[in-house]
Amino acid sequence: MVTAHGADHRRLRGLLSRSFAPARIALLAPRIEQCADRLLAEMAQRGGSADLMCEFAVPLPTNVIAELFGLPDEQREEIVALTYSLANTSATAAEVRQTRQRLPEFFRRLIAFKRGQLGDDLASALIVARDNGELVSDTELIDMLFMVLSAGFVTTTGVIGNGVLALLTHPQQLHLVRSGQVPWSQAIEEILRWGSSVANLPFRYATEDVEIDGCTVPGGDAVLMAFHAANRDEKAFGPGADRFDVTRRHNPHLSFGKGPHVCLGAALARLELRCAFTALFGRLEDLALAIAAEDVVYMPSYVIRCPQRLPVTFRPSTVPPIETKALGRTRGAA
Repeated sequence: MVTAHGADHRRLRGLLSRSFAPARIALLAPRIEQCADRLLAEMAQRGGSADLMCEFAVPLPTNVIAELFGLPDEQREEIVALTYSLANTSATAAEVRQTRQRLPEFFRRLIAFKRGQLGDDLASALIVARDNGELVSDTELIDMLFMVLSAGFVTTTGVIGNGVLALLTHPQQLHLVRSGQVPWSQAIEEILRWGSSVANLPFRYATEDVEIDGCTVPGGDAVLMAFHAANRDEKAFGPGADRFDVTRRHNPHLSFGKGPHVCLGAALARLELRCAFTALFGRLEDLALAIAAEDVVYMPSYVIRCPQRLPVTFRPSTVPPIETKALGRTRGAA
């Protein structure tokens, strides 16, 4: 779907649009909040320090998309590992080939499992679409399954990590939000702009000669979409474009793209981010980085910008853990 165009793109996108309708996504709020509270309660039980990526930023969006998708618990850690392996742009050719081989095998197992118990979930809907001929090949089915499942968590994981890092290293900005002077909705848009998890997206392809700002892109040429650069464009955001500023009101960032390919999961991502940040900064007291910001190590990827680890300290909450099985218990390291 990412590289499809015109009618073909509309056909593929239409199969997913119902599942990501804002009204349907809004119904997930109670379960996302419950999952965030449980993860934080478990962190508090283990003590006053944690790797926020492994213990919160990875499992929260992973479990959300896995439930929407209908992914069995035992397969969640495997898809996390496969997705991060694919995003690793420092991988060797042999490692890339191995990942490329394991991915279709994973989805063939998932399809076989889901065919035996189709339900009201996204994977089942796409399998039915293949059976009805709306998806024209098994390859198209596997590609759609992988795109939704992988893009549904790694991107949100990165924004959670980048957002926490931004807020903890800009305490005055954090105070504006925690004191209610700036609403979380506005702060999240600035986090999305300044801390976008998709730094660069390879590739879009020109279907014909296109002129962009005086530069001609010949038809057929590949274009690398540099979202981090676009989100710091002074023409769009003014002379303070490189500054993290939660009071920013004019914020036409491109973190969800634009036009026909605008991210289908934008409403879900915004909901997850609101639940994540309000829970983190509402339940954990004295949350602080345990290492210097310049020592944070990021994923070895020019596509995804996401901390690999984010050690933090906090005062454990006295609130007891939430007892629930909702949204699973997947944990994993970015």
